[in-house]
Amino acid sequence: MTETSKKIENYTPGWPLWRGGFDVESSSSDGSASTHVNVRECLGEADWRSLPKRVRRRFHADTHDLSLGFDGAMEIVWCSRAGWLFAQAARLIGSPVVALNSRNVRCTVRLYPDPHLGGTVWERVYRHRGRQIVARTTKRTVDGGQPVESFCGFAGMALDIFERDGALWFVADRYFLQFGKTRILLPRWMSPGRLSIEHRDIGNGRFRFVMRVVHPVLGLLFFQDGVFRDPEELS
Repeated sequence: MTETSKKIENYTPGWPLWRGGFDVESSSSDGSASTHVNVRECLGEADWRSLPKRVRRRFHADTHDLSLGFDGAMEIVWCSRAGWLFAQAARLIGSPVVALNSRNVRCTVRLYPDPHLGGTVWERVYRHRGRQIVARTTKRTVDGGQPVESFCGFAGMALDIFERDGALWFVADRYFLQFGKTRILLPRWMSPGRLSIEHRDIGNGRFRFVMRVVHPVLGLLFFQDGVFRDPEELS
């Protein structure tokens, strides 16, 4: 078994499928008045201080208005057949994921303020076989501080942000569509599953980025593992 297969095999569904229908709730706003996600406030002071200094620097509020580029490479970019289908459908809402199966893909992660939605755009630019493939989302807060990741003006997912073993985690499995002040929560069988992103400092101005998307029935849909380095602005 290859190292890639071993990594992928380790991630299997571990949460129940909700068989309910759609939930509809009222939002306190239409989502247009959003702000940057303040990771320090989401974690609380104790957990924030548990993160390495370099991680705190990357996610400090002082960086919200900057445009930053983190160069590196994805050692593994993988998606299942079902993941490939989800990626094609996701093009309708702004291409938040890419449908690739490859190794050692050069990649740049770009962060910059979103002039339309508010918050911060997280853009991954993959350079694969002579072409650029872009995945783009916006992290922002709505409803008085709830962090969300938006795929476009009307689709997104609620984020849980926490520290674990010195790494910063972003986890989401509650997807929604929003039209004005009406938010429609999607049942899990309609969503791609649980997204988790691990940001772990590995020293010398570098960090490891690991992304997994696990569907409750279809299993692992997407897996990415890469190493990136800080730009000069953060050195």
